[in-house]
Amino acid sequence: MFHTFDPETKSWISRNPPPTFQPEENLGQLILDALNRNPSRVLQIDTDTAREMTAREMRLRAVRVAQSLLNLGFGSGDTAALACSNSENLAPIALGLMIAAVPFITLPTGFHADDLGHLLGLVQPKLVICDDGVYKTLLDAAGNALKMKPVVFVAESERKNVRKAEELIEPSGSEADFVPQHHGDMRELTGIILCTSGTTGRPKGVSVSQAHIAMVLRQPSNVDSANLIFNFSPLYWGTGMFALLNSISTGITRAITRSLFNEDIFFDILERYKPTRFFSPPTHTMLLLSHSRAELADFGSLKSWGLSGSYASPELRRSVGARLPNGKTVNSYASTELGLIAMEMTRKENSVGVLMPHLDARVVDDDGTMVDVGEQGELLFRTSLPFLGYYNDKQSTDEIIEAGGWIRTGDIGYLDEEAFVYLVDRKKDVIKYRGYQMSPVDLEAVIERIDGVLQVCVVGIPEMDGSSDLPAAVIVKRENSHLDEDAVIHIVESQVSNHKRLRGGVYFWPELPLTSTGKILRRKVKEKLTQEIQIE
Repeated sequence: MFHTFDPETKSWISRNPPPTFQPEENLGQLILDALNRNPSRVLQIDTDTAREMTAREMRLRAVRVAQSLLNLGFGSGDTAALACSNSENLAPIALGLMIAAVPFITLPTGFHADDLGHLLGLVQPKLVICDDGVYKTLLDAAGNALKMKPVVFVAESERKNVRKAEELIEPSGSEADFVPQHHGDMRELTGIILCTSGTTGRPKGVSVSQAHIAMVLRQPSNVDSANLIFNFSPLYWGTGMFALLNSISTGITRAITRSLFNEDIFFDILERYKPTRFFSPPTHTMLLLSHSRAELADFGSLKSWGLSGSYASPELRRSVGARLPNGKTVNSYASTELGLIAMEMTRKENSVGVLMPHLDARVVDDDGTMVDVGEQGELLFRTSLPFLGYYNDKQSTDEIIEAGGWIRTGDIGYLDEEAFVYLVDRKKDVIKYRGYQMSPVDLEAVIERIDGVLQVCVVGIPEMDGSSDLPAAVIVKRENSHLDEDAVIHIVESQVSNHKRLRGGVYFWPELPLTSTGKILRRKVKEKLTQEIQIE
């Protein structure tokens, strides 16, 4: 579609020319212009309070935030931190920071002080804006990590003796005269710092350039008043941040909630607001489909149900699709480092979609040698805009970038002749057993089909002599299920090769550790299971 395969370099090369930017362009003005396209359009519905916000009002509040920040002495060269749920004023605050050219990191509100301190130490923010519920934890983390005491604003707080985030949107009287300043080449300037999920190690901050944000804002406007998008993703997850930017660019309305994933809140919003687009990771999707309210719920408003964040099995997609009389599931593949990598435009079985036009791709084997069409290896991508790396983390940046600007993903997969992308597994998650390699995802796909399984995570646990990993399954059973270890082992052994047998055993837990955005923390499962086995 968008790419040509070069047999000499064994690379899929984009046919699209790289985006161009005028030297005088600045991100702040692009944001204000986008918000001016349809000023009366409702861009945000706060489902917790039923309050709506038009593009005109969002623009006004964002300008006030930018003016407040500049009046307080913040600007280019400073950094900020946001640790907030999706509350009413979070979008204007985030946009105001971008307009004022203050890069900010978005922090998960559920992180412990140790991880928060690690990220704060990297970014060294002079300004912190946080929810009331995370205020004390954030202060504890900042006290150990920051060289200078930051200015702190607390959102929607009744606390005394703290500065309220709502101060930042107070009228200035000069909103109409505000003109954003130009700060340089947007391709070289950090706009936002997105936090990685931490599923494979310590979380890092990905520097997203102003040019990447501008590229999203250049999308054509969509004035279909019937479109309403909803997901639980906060701004610290890429799908949350880019849902906001897409809303500004296209005019689609966002439904927001302060709550993290909750089945009852989903069904309440589905019934009351009838969203046309929804996104959820597979783990949350399975919980929604198995919920008692799913049988009587009306999914008729949904035109698309996006699935990403981890592997979505064909069986899961069929289960979701059966609930959508007027819609379909949409697979996609994204990373914090690269944004959207592939998305379904035409469906191919087991593919996560076609490679996005702004990316080139290649696949390499364990020796770093490029492989051909259809051959598996680690996926590498190159973006048409500069990748700025991990914020203040040169070592991690150097580890991920190869010669020629190719970015390592750590994902095992392949591309076909039409540049459709297929994922196999995370490179670090591959289980190695006596010369064989296997994907935990393959085993999980088998186990997910067993009656009584709600969730499953397969990990490799070390054999006694440390020479191999033994595949082990950790299962969360459905309510009232009587499934046992023998039944699981029998079913799996009847469907897999000998080396894929569950030699590490089957374990039943009440729940699996998840990130706040619904990804299974495979690393935590392995650590906890290894400790559990050692104690036994």
